[in-house]
Amino acid sequence: MRKNTVKDIKGPADFNKEYLKHNHVSMCETLEMHSESENNFCIVGTLEQIKGAQKRIQFEAARKKFFTIVLVTAGSIKEKIGFTGYEFGPNTLYFVPENQLHTIEHWSRDVKGFHCIFDVDYFLLCLKNQVKLNDYPFFQPDGNISLKLFEA
Repeated sequence: MRKNTVKDIKGPADFNKEYLKHNHVSMCETLEMHSESENNFCIVGTLEQIKGAQKRIQFEAARKKFFTIVLVTAGSIKEKIGFTGYEFGPNTLYFVPENQLHTIEHWSRDVKGFHCIFDVDYFLLCLKNQVKLNDYPFFQPDGNISLKLFEA
């Protein structure tokens, strides 16, 4: 009997090692900021870049020690966030909270959009007050994690 294990993905290096074919894929020429210590990072890339560099199509459950925001502009994505399965289509913005159980089940061939990961330290550097990301409803485990956007 195979024991299910949940991987901990701590930062960009772990993300690249677990999900991408190459140790480092530059996600965005205009915004890629992180330190060697894996703190204070924000990385934005296109879904096309990530899909082209993925090691495999499906990934087992992982807990990521950072926040994720994804904008799907074309195609579809099937993921399990927590214990709930979701399918996100075009014009959908969705959020994955820090430390949330997350499984990538399928990205369609024609998937397009943007993927942003950042840690709480980076977010707090951008603000004068201490805002807790978990206070936002879309970053709460039982909250509404997606928004359907108008074409405009």
